Amino acid sequence: MNLQKNYHCYWKKSAAALALCLAAAALSPQGAERAEAAATLGEAHMTAYAATKDRTIVLERDAAQKEAGAPMEEDANAKNERMDERAAAGAKPPMSVNPEGKEVVRKLPKKLRFLWQPVADAVRYEFVIEEGTGEKAKVVYRDTHVFNNGVEIALAGRGWLDANHYWRVRALDYDGNARSAFTPPAAVELAEMDPAAPHPTSEFQKMDYVPLYPTYSWIPVQGAAEYEVSVWKRGKTEPALLHMLYATDLTCYDTYGFTTPGNYYWKVRALDAARQPISGWSENVPFEVKSPVAVAALGDSITHGGGAIVYGPDRAIYDWETYAAFPIKNLGYSGDTVEAMEARFERDVLPFRPKILVIMGGVNNYRVGGRATDIIAVLARIRDKCTAHGITPVFSTVTSLNPAKIAKLQYAQNPPANWSDEQAALNRWILSQPYCVDITTVLSDERGQLEDIYTTDGLHPDSAAKRFIGETISNYLRARFPQVVEPILREPRV
Repeated sequence: MNLQKNYHCYWKKSAAALALCLAAAALSPQGAERAEAAATLGEAHMTAYAATKDRTIVLERDAAQKEAGAPMEEDANAKNERMDERAAAGAKPPMSVNPEGKEVVRKLPKKLRFLWQPVADAVRYEFVIEEGTGEKAKVVYRDTHVFNNGVEIALAGRGWLDANHYWRVRALDYDGNARSAFTPPAAVELAEMDPAAPHPTSEFQKMDYVPLYPTYSWIPVQGAAEYEVSVWKRGKTEPALLHMLYATDLTCYDTYGFTTPGNYYWKVRALDAARQPISGWSENVPFEVKSPVAVAALGDSITHGGGAIVYGPDRAIYDWETYAAFPIKNLGYSGDTVEAMEARFERDVLPFRPKILVIMGGVNNYRVGGRATDIIAVLARIRDKCTAHGITPVFSTVTSLNPAKIAKLQYAQNPPANWSDEQAALNRWILSQPYCVDITTVLSDERGQLEDIYTTDGLHPDSAAKRFIGETISNYLRARFPQVVEPILREPRV
């Protein structure tokens, strides 16, 4: 259901641009341009730049100098701190001597990077820099359209490193209303200076299993027009490049299903408009594919994950599987109809040999006029495939829609007038199955629509709803299949 699946947009300046971007995403082109570009970039893209190596080299150099009794070269971080102390005291930038004996003025950083903890269901953030604190604080910079939990800002011509400038941030909803208070003031001079590479924000480390179809996200890089993502599989000797992806937004959806067990990683770097690198590669972000699994979940974007419009399935709080009391393999794929789910059953489900398969699908059918009878026929075939392969199918009812919010954002067509009738007929069939879970009733209002408090876009449940879905399915499976889930119980992940 997530309309960003095959078309990546970049909204960074206005809510209107975000809405237009989502509308473009509904077209879901196949991305042939990226594939062609990947083929033409050549060996230059095969060479990784590891920014963290610089620090390692410094440490090794210092150890060697110490052992040899040579004078120690000052660490770069210490130099930065000393320079800021001098700037705060009104001193000129420090002078250094080059090999020719000429004095050189050390340059100030060109940009700063600020990071903060994400706020649940925040669509964007308001970031401010103030001169002074308290009642006398004066705002000298403000950005109300930051679409991730971090931002890079150009420093040229701004005297923010004088120990009297501070930054704060607060979460906003789609309309710009505050979802949190401002953070306490933090000194601008403590921000990361001239970051060499993008900062990844994917949260695979918070998940039991990486989703079958991963997504990758990062903090935007100042001046970037596009981003290049490379995905690798670790081998016995050298890693192997699997594929490269290109995105102009801050979340990249991978259409490659990872069914082969093993260790993988991804990394990203920023490109300019001519597709030339303007940053080094980010750190490697590892993930592991495991098989077999006891429990798996097949579905569309509600299973795949993501929420609050801008966040993808790589954010743990928007994946209902992470709220279960035991691991559940995420086999969701954003945008799937039940026909698409059926078509990939052998390719995506069978390699993991689950004992239980949670099935949730159909909303992408009935929201565009699909009939319940047709949806039921496909779900019945998926059920029969499960039975033929010794898998127990557990059906979940499908969520409702909030037509007013869908119309407000204008990123998808408005649902037909009879959508709720088709949904009700579909859910009656689901609840007649031997194993079924009702997650619809609690999440719907008195009109049978998806409750306002549970969704930003009218289609996808946000974090509170994902928690309810995960905990409800978890409790049902624990009660019905203790022999399967009790041995794999664990502490809550989020």
